[in-house]
Amino acid sequence: MNFGGRLIVWCGCFGLFVAGVVWSSIFYDLKISFLKDVVEVCSYVATIIAAGAAVATLSAWRRQWKYSAAQDALKRLTNSLDDLSCAKSYLRVYGAYQFSLSTNPASEHTKTYRDLEEQLHLELKQASKDFVSSLQDVHLLFENVKFEGFLSDTAILSREIIKATDALRAASNAPGAQYDIVVALSITHESYLHGLMFEAKKRVEVMRKDQLSGSS
Repeated sequence: MNFGGRLIVWCGCFGLFVAGVVWSSIFYDLKISFLKDVVEVCSYVATIIAAGAAVATLSAWRRQWKYSAAQDALKRLTNSLDDLSCAKSYLRVYGAYQFSLSTNPASEHTKTYRDLEEQLHLELKQASKDFVSSLQDVHLLFENVKFEGFLSDTAILSREIIKATDALRAASNAPGAQYDIVVALSITHESYLHGLMFEAKKRVEVMRKDQLSGSS
């Protein structure tokens, strides 16, 4: 091969070498760019998944908190209704005290009834406070529930107690008052209160069972 032929071959080889270098650099840049895009996409996907998992966890935690708070409030309401059983004893003693006070105010029976009435009044006051507090919590946690009867209004209890004590005091101070009539009147009011609280406890028990079945 003459010199001109060799020159053409060497020029062709050099041209191929240069072309290889140039194209390899271009492909390398494209590869790096592609990998960066893949990494960015993966990071976006991971962020979205993490955010979704966080939202799902927060929602589950809120549902669990609301369930626990509702169960606790219903349990406290049940206990407060049990504690309100002292209202029956209070009305019985209050009637006896008022009758003794009107017929023989200086007797030892009157003093004994007075001390017992004061003690039961304090117990009833605390039980009423606990009942009102727990019922208010239940109303807040069960906004969509329509409450009826004794559970519909925290003031029902105090109104019934006032109504009963007013009636017992009037019967005890009436002309020709008889103890049997006062006792019968106190039993009437006790039974009415007992019925209200019994229905309320049944309603609360149903709500607790509904909560348990809804969580399973």
